Amino acid sequence: MINLEIPEQLIIKDSGEIRYELINGKTIIGLCGYARSGKDTLGSLLVERLSFKRISFADTLKKELNEHMKLSVFNDLQEKGFYIDFESVDFENPKKIEIKELLRPYMIWYGEEIKKINGIHYWTNKAFSQIDKNDKKIVITDVRRLNELDIFKNSRTFIEKRIKNRREISLPEDSPYDIYDYDSDFETLFLYINQLNNSDSDSLTKETIMSSLEKWLFDEIVEIDSRIQNPEFQKRHLINHIQKLIIKYPKYFI
Repeated sequence: MINLEIPEQLIIKDSGEIRYELINGKTIIGLCGYARSGKDTLGSLLVERLSFKRISFADTLKKELNEHMKLSVFNDLQEKGFYIDFESVDFENPKKIEIKELLRPYMIWYGEEIKKINGIHYWTNKAFSQIDKNDKKIVITDVRRLNELDIFKNSRTFIEKRIKNRREISLPEDSPYDIYDYDSDFETLFLYINQLNNSDSDSLTKETIMSSLEKWLFDEIVEIDSRIQNPEFQKRHLINHIQKLIIKYPKYFI
């Protein structure tokens, strides 16, 4: 159990709503999936090859932990019998996988605790604030919480898809899918990165994936074959996926 004190300077209590004005006119590609499924690698390739701007909800969280909570976490680990040196408490660049796994519960705790205090969309707005007005194509490499799904539920892409579906199946006029008045001015493509035999102990991530599947939020499931071990072949495998996505969804990539 983690029960640390949040520094007063981090309490702002003003992120109850997503600041959609920060992403109006943008194209947002969201990557969802378990840890180590290939989301970051795929996102990096989009940045490198197609000039996307990468944002990550976890990056700002890790930075805040390093800047404001490092000593508290170190002391808590010592009290629990984990005798690691102070410099090893590095959330942004852990030296070993064992250290990363030791710090991960603190990341989950801090992420959820700050949302309780500052508002459900605190991390979303922190990440969106890094987007420049000249950035047109954005990739979010870590969509892993239920509240983050609001980005995709409220995009012009998803709302227009619901309107189209309503017309095709001839729902009655008073159907809840009859949505014609909306202010969303951003496009989204939501991808589930699913790696063979991958798993994750984070129950909140599992809940987010299941909710997305149940509500048909995913536009595409990208199947990553973990049997490919050679790094160069792994990269080619991901590039092949990107090429297929470009052909199927050209307006989001070109």
